[in-house]
Amino acid sequence: MMRALIIGYGRAGRRHATILKSLISDIQIFTMDSYVEDVSYSYLGNALKNDYDFAVICTPPNQHLSDIRICLSKGIKYVMCEKPVCGLGQLKEAEALKDAPVMIAYNYRYHSALEIALKKEKQRGKTWQFYSDQQRADWPKWSFLEDHLGHTFDILTALDGPACIESAIQLTHRADDGYKIGEALWVQGKTANGTKVEIADCVRKHFVQRAAWINGPFGYMDMSQPGKMFENMWISFLHSMVTRKRFAITIEDALPAQRMIEDTARVLVRKDTQWGTANSF
Repeated sequence: MMRALIIGYGRAGRRHATILKSLISDIQIFTMDSYVEDVSYSYLGNALKNDYDFAVICTPPNQHLSDIRICLSKGIKYVMCEKPVCGLGQLKEAEALKDAPVMIAYNYRYHSALEIALKKEKQRGKTWQFYSDQQRADWPKWSFLEDHLGHTFDILTALDGPACIESAIQLTHRADDGYKIGEALWVQGKTANGTKVEIADCVRKHFVQRAAWINGPFGYMDMSQPGKMFENMWISFLHSMVTRKRFAITIEDALPAQRMIEDTARVLVRKDTQWGTANSF
């Protein structure tokens, strides 16, 4: 029987547990969370007294690296870690772990639309436009920048390489379409290949239909329907674990997206559309 430990049992942790149970009939899942009731352990030290085939880290970003180090030091050979690879200001620590047996859960790499695009021949000189509109009822304890924009940066890395982030504005209260939102982030940059990048990443508290699309050198890609991307990501992880091959998205592979997160944080300006003022973020 395969044994797995899920560290952090919020929404992401529960989703991973559901997928693992659907893929592996003889898996035994143990859970650890200091703030959630009805889990196997409330203290990581106690949880790691047992043996596991792999661990899944779903804690806030600034805990990822320490949890990875603890798991590896306690003999867990393989780790799946939620995105992003680390919190703001921890890039050098992440670089030191780039060869660790860890896969970062950038699940959009397994979206069918992206997989099709990656098989097409790249055409330079056009603008990449990314738009994502997601519902998030409960705000995470960490920032919107860390929580979601890393997905877009990881997709961009796969499609056209890491970008130089030139400007970023965070809007609150209302978007141009008049809908009330929680946050919206507009980012502009340029890839190493000279392709312009325009990103609109929005989180609404209420909306009718989720929308997510990419328009660029490959044409239009609809990313709104996740399909089997989570399941395919886990199949990739399990296959690499069993065959002892390199994971598809290692810490090293996730570092370009993390650098773009750091660059965005440095140039980010917050603009309150209700008052029309802009200040350093």
